[in-house]
Amino acid sequence: MYAVAIIQVNGTAGASDITYSNIDVEGYWPRHGKRGQWLDATLTSPGSITNVVIANIRTRVVDTTASSLKGCNAAARFYGIHFNHDYYNGMHGNTLKALNVTDTNTFITNLTFK
Repeated sequence: MYAVAIIQVNGTAGASDITYSNIDVEGYWPRHGKRGQWLDATLTSPGSITNVVIANIRTRVVDTTASSLKGCNAAARFYGIHFNHDYYNGMHGNTLKALNVTDTNTFITNLTFK
């Protein structure tokens, strides 16, 4: 399934100050009808997610499908996503594409990479 996930399906409250750090991803597999990917950050209901730090993630294998980072709409978006020292298949992830996070939409803002 997923190594890192932020999935908001029900409710109206948002969330902030979420940190994922020091995770080694050595494999994942599709199960329960879900695809295998290292990141799934998807909003499908109201409430924005702000100030997320994803740091020192080492994804050692390629996922079966592109990872996701998608807000719901202009009022329920991801804002302030910070990728710090993350590696995908041995390469430094200094863009979403380099991290294989290509299933995206326009409701993500203020991305940073170190």
